[in-house]
Amino acid sequence: AKRHLLIENSSPLKDFDKPQRAFGKGLEDAGISDPHALDKNYWIQRVGELSIQLQQSSEYWADKVRELSGQLGKARSTISQSPKPR
Repeated sequence: AKRHLLIENSSPLKDFDKPQRAFGKGLEDAGISDPHALDKNYWIQRVGELSIQLQQSSEYWADKVRELSGQLGKARSTISQSPKPR
């Protein structure tokens, strides 16, 4: 839930340098100073991790859209069924 809150409050328009910083952080965490020194296995693992994050984020937003669509449908139904003032 905390991760989704972070996703919800983030916007790609807010921070253009975020992907570059994340890449730099990933290199730093791996103890690598030269990006060309990374081997294929690292990137395969990284793509797998990011794919999982993307899937989780997609599921979260799909659920959110379903939830809000349901709320909107209920609100519209309530409004259409309420007696009209004369």
